[in-house]
This record gives sequence, C-alpha cells and structure tokens, in this order.
Amino acid sequence: MGIFSDRLSQLWQPPNLRTTEKGRHATWLELFYDLVFVVAVAQLGLLLSRQLTVSRLLEFIFLFIPIWYAWFHHTLYADRFDTDNFAHRFLTIVQMVGMAGVAANVTGALGETSQVFAASIVIVKLVMVLLYRRCYHIEIARPLAIRLSNVFLISGFLWLLSIFVPIPWRFWIWGLAIIFEFAVVFHHSTRMKYAVMPVSESHVVERFGLFTILVLGEAVAGIVNGAAEAKFQIVTAAVSVFGVLLVFGYWWIYFENLDGSTLKGLGGWSPVIWLYIHLPLVISLTALGVGIEQLIAEATIPLENSAIWLTSGALAVSFAAIGVTHIVVSRYKPETLNPQKGLWRFTAAILAILIGVFVYAIGGSALLLIGLLSLVSLGQVIGELFVLTDEGGHLQEAIEEL
Repeated sequence: MGIFSDRLSQLWQPPNLRTTEKGRHATWLELFYDLVFVVAVAQLGLLLSRQLTVSRLLEFIFLFIPIWYAWFHHTLYADRFDTDNFAHRFLTIVQMVGMAGVAANVTGALGETSQVFAASIVIVKLVMVLLYRRCYHIEIARPLAIRLSNVFLISGFLWLLSIFVPIPWRFWIWGLAIIFEFAVVFHHSTRMKYAVMPVSESHVVERFGLFTILVLGEAVAGIVNGAAEAKFQIVTAAVSVFGVLLVFGYWWIYFENLDGSTLKGLGGWSPVIWLYIHLPLVISLTALGVGIEQLIAEATIPLENSAIWLTSGALAVSFAAIGVTHIVVSRYKPETLNPQKGLWRFTAAILAILIGVFVYAIGGSALLLIGLLSLVSLGQVIGELFVLTDEGGHLQEAIEEL
C-alpha cells in the first residue's frame, strides 16, 4: 500500500516554475494539443463559408474568440508551469476532450448545439482552474495562480449558467463571460508588465508562430478544397496559384521577422500588445482562406460582392495586425527590425482595401482580384529582400536620389 501511495504521489506531483529556463521549445504534448484547434479552426471556416454575410461574419468572430482564448491561456500556463508528468498530461487531455466538444458543435453553437458547446467550454475552464490551483505552492507564482484560477472559476460559472438560460439571453451571458475574462486578464497583464512572472520569450514566440502556421495551413487547405471541387479550367487553376502565392507572401513576411528574441527587451505594454494582436491576425487569416476558396468557386462566374469584401478586407486586417507587431518591436529594437516595416504593412492594408473597391467598382473577376492582392503580398516580400534590409537601405537611397 505504501508503494502504491508513493507512486500515486509521484504521478500527481505539483508543477514547477519554468520561466528561468532559456531556449525552451514547444513540447510534443503542446503540438498534439494544437491538433484539436486545427479541427476547431477548420469548423469555424466551414461555418463562415456557408453564408458570406455580415451577420455570419460577426458570428464567426464571436465564436473564434473563446476558442483562441482557450489556446492562449493554456499556452501561457504551459510556458510558466509545464511539468511533464502524469498530472499535466492527464489534465491537458481532459481539456482536449472539452475542446473536441467545442469543435464538434461550433457550426451549430448559436442554434441547436449551443448547450453542448457551452458545456464543453465549462470543461475547458474547469481544467484551467485545476491547473492554476496546483501552482499555489510556488510562492512567487501564488498571486498570479490565485487570481487566474478565480477568473476561470467565475468565467466557467457564467458559461455553466448559460446552459440553463434560454436563447438569446444565453449568448449575452457568453459575451459577458468573454468580456470579463478578457478585461481582468488583460488588466493583470498590463499591470504586471511581466516583471514578476515573465514568460519564456523563445517558447511563447514559437507557440504563437505555430498557431499562425496552423491558420495559414487552413488557408492552404481551403485553396486545395476549392480547386478539388471546381471543374478544372485555366482560370480556376490561375486563381488557385495566385491564392497560394498570396499566402506564401504573408508567410514570408511574418516569419522573416520572427525569432526567439522577438519579445526580448520590449518594455511597457509592448509584449502584451504583441500577444493580443494575434487574435485579429489569426481571425483575419482564417477568413482570408475562406475568401480565397470562394474566389476559386466563382472563378468562371460573376463575382459576388461578399467574396470581394471578405478577401480584401481579411487581407487588410491581417497586414495591419502584423504591422502592429512590427511597430511595437521596432520601437525598442530598431537595430534588429527596420521601423519602416510597420509603415509598409499598413500601406499593404490600404492597398488591399483599394483593390477591393476597384474590383467592385468595375465588376471585375475573381482572377483580377486575387491577382492584384497576390501582387501586394509578393510586393511585401520584394521589400523585405531589396528595400527593408541594411543592404536594401542603400538601394532605397539610390532610388530616392534618382
């Protein structure tokens, strides 16, 4: 009996603080954990693709927030307290079960499956409460652990309460839970400024990069699905190729300016802004994939206005979001990231909107729209290669002299 109890205590030993470790990378468990979010994002894309309307877009954004926030909170917890033992693995798997329920019911979350969706979110929040309560023994982490476990407890209670409230009041409670959780955690993050409980910069940057890869992958999957469903024609193939080039260009400029030291040395609100701006970034990239898939479907027929605004608008938001990340980094590290890059990204965002207006005004085709948008994306890559580098700076001076 003593051997059994000793082994049980070993399996459930509490986590350790890991923020002092240098050069950390994502674990196999974290990569496995991401798989359920691949499915959730794919289901969100499916929800949006069924009806390209403003109301459906708002529903898509509303449901995306709690899903991303679940990933966000688990990522920051794992960054600080990930201890690879049975307890951590077990609780992570339980949360994955909850997220699988979320993914399975997201397309009907604002209708017939809303109760199951809410119940699945409750499981996710309950796991976060348990994870943080297991950190109370770490003296320096206790204030953070108490605050966040209470936040998730209250948020989980609101989600639980919503199950017993009729529609549409159920959704108002969801909104209240989301706003409460965001406001408290964001305020805590800005007030602490990561001074007392810092994050492992290399690990956090890698994790956010992996989620960005996840949504870019969904965009590529949308292109492949659209091409597979459409009857092969030269124009359809051309739209598909331009879609891939557009996504490739965005991948290039995002990861060309991302490494393990991205957050190192940032002060004030900059790290918090960098983290939270990824929410509109990944939402817009997911919507962009849906928009490109729609352009492929409409490559040989008159282009719907909804496809124009979704594709150009989503690309504009994604460029603006990455522009914010470049501004907050270059403010503190202009020697490693050219301050002009933020301006270039915002210029690309404006161009994307103008292209949408132009194609709408002339009644242009899907090929024209995706071709022009891909040129904007590839133009950012050309800027990275020839203008926004130390060597490129001399080229830019020469052009200005001419």
